[in-house]
Amino acid sequence: MRAIEFITEDWQKVNRKDKTSGLSQKAVNAYRRENPGSKLQTAVTTKPSKLKKGSKAAKRRKSFCARMSGMKKAHASAKTKRDPNSPINKALRRWNCESIEEMRQLIEYAEQQIEQDRKLNEKWSQKYKNSINCSNPKGFSQRAHCAGKKK
Repeated sequence: MRAIEFITEDWQKVNRKDKTSGLSQKAVNAYRRENPGSKLQTAVTTKPSKLKKGSKAAKRRKSFCARMSGMKKAHASAKTKRDPNSPINKALRRWNCESIEEMRQLIEYAEQQIEQDRKLNEKWSQKYKNSINCSNPKGFSQRAHCAGKKK
């Protein structure tokens, strides 16, 4: 009696190594070896303008975009919807589903987040420093500020 060999290739591990958003061709090949008979395919990354209207690839892309856009509206949180690095937004970008307007909104949101982070890291404004009464400082920080001023 012969021993049966099991394929223990981890297609998810292959996909993580590729660092692509979505399944790469290597990961799809690994998945097919692990699951014989599977019809899994990679993303249609061709630009919509280059696809022949009504072709199999165009239909797959259209179907995927409609399905994922619906999932994004129904199941994703507001933060996830705006986050350009969320898996759902990465997938939509890879399949060329994002419209130019949505991309502008994502970029604008990212810029706002960066601006908010900068504001949090800022020191005291000059106006606030001038408003501190060093003869009666309130709290440790104001006392330290006034002590530094006297030097």
